[in-house]
Amino acid sequence: MTDDALTLVRRPARGVIRALLLMGLSLLAAGCDQATPDTGAGPAPEPCAAPPPVDAQRCTTDGPSADLSGCDLRERSFIGANLVKTNLSYSDLTGVFMSEATMVRADLTCSTMVGARLFQANATEAILLRADLTGASLTKADLTGADLRHADLTSAGLVAADLGGADLRHADLAGADLSGANLTGANLSGVDLSGVIGCDWLSITPQLPDCRSRG
Repeated sequence: MTDDALTLVRRPARGVIRALLLMGLSLLAAGCDQATPDTGAGPAPEPCAAPPPVDAQRCTTDGPSADLSGCDLRERSFIGANLVKTNLSYSDLTGVFMSEATMVRADLTCSTMVGARLFQANATEAILLRADLTGASLTKADLTGADLRHADLTSAGLVAADLGGADLRHADLAGADLSGANLTGANLSGVDLSGVIGCDWLSITPQLPDCRSRG
């Protein structure tokens, strides 16, 4: 084959390669433009599933590291109880008395705690993910570092509660009383504070513009 013939064959091949390279660069740029920005919030937690099977005998034993998951514990008294690392996930704790209970690192994921009394309870680093705390009394409770993501704290009493460093992302605080509460270092992403009570007496850095006192 002559040199002229080889040149004629190479020219189209080079053109195809150049076109493919340009197409690849265009697709790469488009992919970068459409990528979802990293907000640092991480994936949303899974919704509460059906509670696990319950062994009635298991539900009669409490104490540190006990397994009370899914148990019906309504109106039960845990005043001053040691519930350190206790598994209370998916349990029904409606109206329970937990004043001054020690609940450090307890798991209360998806638990129902409507109207529960937790006056001065120590729930440091407790997991309250998606817990229903509607109308619960948490006055002077220690919730330092607690996981309260997506928790329902509607009309809850959090007067003088310590929520320092707590994770409150997307929690519902409508009508909650936060008078004198400590929220320093708490994660409040996705939280609407416009309807809470006692914003003027909050200990929080910095003050949030949508937090206005109603009390």
